Amino acid sequence: MDIFWQSFFGFLEKLGLLVVPLIAAYIGWRLSQKTYVRQLLVDSLKNKFDALREIKSVIGNIQPDLNKEGLIERLSNDDDFRKSLTGRMVRLFGLRNELIPFITPEFVDLIDAQLEPLYIIENGIYSFRPDKLQAFAMFADEARLLVASIETKLTEEFKKQLK
Repeated sequence: MDIFWQSFFGFLEKLGLLVVPLIAAYIGWRLSQKTYVRQLLVDSLKNKFDALREIKSVIGNIQPDLNKEGLIERLSNDDDFRKSLTGRMVRLFGLRNELIPFITPEFVDLIDAQLEPLYIIENGIYSFRPDKLQAFAMFADEARLLVASIETKLTEEFKKQLK
């Protein structure tokens, strides 16, 4: 009986020498997978912040001290300001196409539903419709609010990633 136990424990010892490295390799693989997934999330978040920064650079051209009525008045009375601002907003169409995987769907919808009807689009030339000043001011106001909310949401998501 004593020989049986010695050979049984010898077998367990040899089996343990094979199983322990396999368990260690599995644990290492799982940890590297979790690290890889986390890095992908961080990279995606970085790209979303980069896209937001590009959008903010365009939306930042809308004077923050002007409310909707003030913007309509300024657009109506100052032709240079209107041409400059409406020309600058055309950049949002390009950003929408360039950065679409990283722009929130709400902002894409805002561009498609509210900004696109404000322009006559022909052969790559975007001409602002002067009769759409009211709608442009509404778009500008909503775009500022949406950009601020997206920034808040991304910042919260970033803080969660750090934990």
